Amino acid sequence: MRSTAALALLLFLNAGVARPEVADSSANGFTVKLAFDIRATPDDVYRRLIGNVGDWWNPEHTFSGDAHNLYIEEKPTGCFCEKLPKGGAVRHLELLYLAPGSTLVFAGALGPLQSLAATGSLTIQLKASEGGTKLAASYAVAGYLPAGMNTWAGPVDGMLREQFTRLRDYVERGAKSAYKFEKVADGVYYAVAPAGGNSVVIVNDDDVLLVDTGVTPALGRELVDGIKSITSKPVRTVVNTHFHYDHTDGNQVFGPDVQIIAHDYVRTAMQTFDITHREPFQTYQTTTVPALIETLRHQAEGENDPAKKLALSVELARAEALPAQLLEVRPTPPTVTYQSAMILHRGSREIRLLHPGRAHTAGDTIVYLPRERIIITGDMLQGARLAYMGDGFFDEWVKTLDEIKKLDFDLVLPGHAGPFRDKGLITALQNYLTDAVRKVSALKKQGLSAEMAAQRVDLTAHAKAFPQIQGPGADIRGVRRIYQWLDENN
Repeated sequence: MRSTAALALLLFLNAGVARPEVADSSANGFTVKLAFDIRATPDDVYRRLIGNVGDWWNPEHTFSGDAHNLYIEEKPTGCFCEKLPKGGAVRHLELLYLAPGSTLVFAGALGPLQSLAATGSLTIQLKASEGGTKLAASYAVAGYLPAGMNTWAGPVDGMLREQFTRLRDYVERGAKSAYKFEKVADGVYYAVAPAGGNSVVIVNDDDVLLVDTGVTPALGRELVDGIKSITSKPVRTVVNTHFHYDHTDGNQVFGPDVQIIAHDYVRTAMQTFDITHREPFQTYQTTTVPALIETLRHQAEGENDPAKKLALSVELARAEALPAQLLEVRPTPPTVTYQSAMILHRGSREIRLLHPGRAHTAGDTIVYLPRERIIITGDMLQGARLAYMGDGFFDEWVKTLDEIKKLDFDLVLPGHAGPFRDKGLITALQNYLTDAVRKVSALKKQGLSAEMAAQRVDLTAHAKAFPQIQGPGADIRGVRRIYQWLDENN
């Protein structure tokens, strides 16, 4: 669609390699029908079709040359439109009917058909099947052309076949990677992991910087596969926010041409700690993963809805693969380290790596994007979720959070949970940490063991900010660390 003539040529070239599936044609019009099997749920296909059109539509079939200028308004009379430079725009189709996860009906003439006396109706239907989703598309076009409208039947079939093939491949790559990518700023994506810590993908002018690499090498590879659905630019830099397994165990999938950057302490910890035989890795391997498998198996067995059962079966298969994947882990330390701050310039983007003080661990990194006003916090700050505290430095953690408050930011991308903007959650965590130390210290002075203190300590006053608090008690690993920390500071 870069021009009518250019698109017409591209359509005819595509028609040469596609197998026409023209249902009927005449001088006054034609109908093409396509069918695809996609290994994902109808809801997933629908969401990626309508919400991520720029990620799968061929940019050669746009006026602007950039498919990310395309968007679909999810409402009746919604516009399938394209933004053009200098404020221009193109209306490709109009959405007449939508049933989320099931049916879409568009009206309009695509590409060079707009310059002809033609109109069309594109119907897309999604149905759950044994292998995932059956996508059926039908495009009926009517109009006048001296040579007959049927001369366009093959080229239009070729173009639509290419686009829906790209959609299928995009969806299946996303399903393969298991990561869900949420665009939060220009070139910045929050990658939600199926297990363990989340990552952040920063697409720069010439390359990609990845923050944290996942809980296993296999998931690290899937993360890279998922990035390929966003951009063809190579990953050249990895940043580890701290040394814990769920943020570094994908490091080993990156070759020597990729720099892995972290605080000095992260390299020391990964070289000297036996991190696959200590917390938090041990609990994840021996308790968390088996419990996850059992829960998903029970849910899948009891689910009757075909689409939901398929989604649960996919999740279960991924969980059942984790024990073997964890055995593949070979701790891979960073290749570049820093002490207090490092500033990276990647094309036009400035990326600051900051160590404002000890907190969740002795070597936490905050990734700060000043232009985008975003901070990436690893596990130092997780919004309305309490982090593992078995390696914490509690009084310094509170002071470090004060330093974070001084940064100019609007959005926080944490290592778990999800993005948030409420800065009040930072104060809530400071209050929790202060109260936890005070109350555990009092129980320690009474002569209670760490195990007994973990059962008794009452932090329910903080349940509004942290819903995971369901009653008295706290994670024994965090309480043991408070005991150790108190001894270290006496």
